[in-house]
Amino acid sequence: MVKTVFYRRNGLRENGVFSINGLQFFYKSLPYNFFQRELAGYRILQKYYPVPRLLQVQRGNNIGLLIFEYEDSIQNEKGLLVDLFANRRSRIEALNPILNLYRRVFLRTLKKARGLSCDIFFKDRIPTRLTKFYSPRFVRSVGGKVVFFNGQRLELHLEKIISDIKSFFKEAKLYWCVVSQCDPIDLNLGIKPILFDYEAGGWNPLTAEFAAFFWYNNIAQGNYQGPLYSSSSFKRHRRIYNCLDQVRLYGNKLEYKSSLLRQEFVSKYINRVLIPCFEVTGDYKDWYKEFKNYLAMKILCRFNLTKMAKRDMLLSLCLLEYFYNVINPKNPEELLLLTKKIWRN
Repeated sequence: MVKTVFYRRNGLRENGVFSINGLQFFYKSLPYNFFQRELAGYRILQKYYPVPRLLQVQRGNNIGLLIFEYEDSIQNEKGLLVDLFANRRSRIEALNPILNLYRRVFLRTLKKARGLSCDIFFKDRIPTRLTKFYSPRFVRSVGGKVVFFNGQRLELHLEKIISDIKSFFKEAKLYWCVVSQCDPIDLNLGIKPILFDYEAGGWNPLTAEFAAFFWYNNIAQGNYQGPLYSSSSFKRHRRIYNCLDQVRLYGNKLEYKSSLLRQEFVSKYINRVLIPCFEVTGDYKDWYKEFKNYLAMKILCRFNLTKMAKRDMLLSLCLLEYFYNVINPKNPEELLLLTKKIWRN
């Protein structure tokens, strides 16, 4: 007997769970180019991280199928990092296994490399999202706009930021890289710990991995934008809607109150994972230039800001302006202090 438990479709992509005689399996059906990326990423990551066992690989006309052993620790409202953040009684200590895993793998794999695996989330999105999402008319319309974000005056300079982003990603250089997933969202991480989704898996810039983690867990996406603008991804983990971040807009005054648990998570990540890596790299002068450009691509190209409610669009643009133009920290510790300055708790 075959029974499908759930599935999610996204264009030509589909994933879900099916059972045969009581045994459950997780499958992914992907267009062939994405299938190849997913398979290659999985094969690299499985050498360093806990991942579900891949049972079968099938290739068809322009499509590929991956069938995994189902991870029993993941259930409705249970097992993923999102479920931990949705539980108001959760303690930061529950996140230690994930932090310890990152620290161990990053320190083991840290080296200078091209770091191209994550281009699909960054450089490749310049023509497909950055240029398409933000017309010259829109960019001009927000240029010079003044917003008071949690009491701090910010003047938006989107046109200059987009120009600088494009220039940055034209550079060909070596980065300090680690083997990583570069998509450390709370729907891709099991508390166990265990990793899911491997499309960008491989050698990635440490600053790109950190930018993805920072944006998702500390500024807006995981506890606010994701559940609001990608609700289909949260069908089995809806308790997160009970503790979303608070965003309020009064004229040109924007107030944002973020999750304290996620703030603690990022603080511990910086202290226990990132700083030990920086001790290995030595004088890493370009780290913030790299970080802010990867972060900017996450802010601008995960969702189309022009399709958002005004308060949510301004939230992203204010965060972009603050981290891209206002601050220039010398090290991750200073970044953490400057981040805490603007939070309203």
